[in-house]
Amino acid sequence: QKVHHILTQEEYKKLIGWLPHGRAFQILSPKRLEQAKILEKYFGHSRYSSFLRQLKKHGLKHISSGPDRNSYYHEVR
Repeated sequence: QKVHHILTQEEYKKLIGWLPHGRAFQILSPKRLEQAKILEKYFGHSRYSSFLRQLKKHGLKHISSGPDRNSYYHEVR
């Protein structure tokens, strides 16, 4: 829910956003995401690596190749 909320905020669109097809999101600027204190505000820490660990823990998968490379998605069950 926190990630979805971040993705819906207009002020964060240059840092993190949905891909055009809407099935995955991409972190556009990891360093700026940390510096903007967004992670700290929503997750209680400002480390990008910890954020990625949390995404994986909650079942989000990383796309490592193809046109959506470096994006994340969650399979709906």
